Amino acid sequence: MRSLRSILPRWIVSPSAARTIERQAGPRALHTPKWKDLYVAALFEKDPARTTSSISEARSALVSRARELFLEDGTHGEEQTAIDETLVALQAFERYTQNGLEPKRSPDETH
Repeated sequence: MRSLRSILPRWIVSPSAARTIERQAGPRALHTPKWKDLYVAALFEKDPARTTSSISEARSALVSRARELFLEDGTHGEEQTAIDETLVALQAFERYTQNGLEPKRSPDETH
């Protein structure tokens, strides 16, 4: 079974990538859903009954922000890449949960 780290997008394991995305998002990001927070919340949802809705909420926020970026001037390459990676990771996580599985956590990921 793959480790949890293998399905995490780059921005979540690289602080410098996360800072670049925050800088690029600018003031307009304040008016958009916090897609990163919603993704992390879905990933670590403890209530199995809420996991599906948490995943859906995160996906909606990601898609909304991707649409905003599409309509803007195109200076958000890092954030768009992060969104794409996060959507792929979210889909992988959703497959794990639909099959009643949980990604194997390495010892350093359990803290």
